[in-house]
Amino acid sequence: MKTKTLIAGLVAGFALNLVGNAADAACISNPPSQSNASFPSALTGKLVYHSYVSYGDGTSQLFLYDFSARTLTQ
Repeated sequence: MKTKTLIAGLVAGFALNLVGNAADAACISNPPSQSNASFPSALTGKLVYHSYVSYGDGTSQLFLYDFSARTLTQ
């Protein structure tokens, strides 16, 4: 029985550590450019992704990457 309690405590501690570290992320106002050489030229289309520190704190940002034009719009 002590083993099950120990394992449950370790799992709970690990989960709390993951949640606590997630809040440390920070949004950036000007994401760094990446060289065109790192992207395959055959990729086309657009990708939209979302970045935030915490819901409701005003740090939410949307980014649009156009693979054809190789542009990132915030």
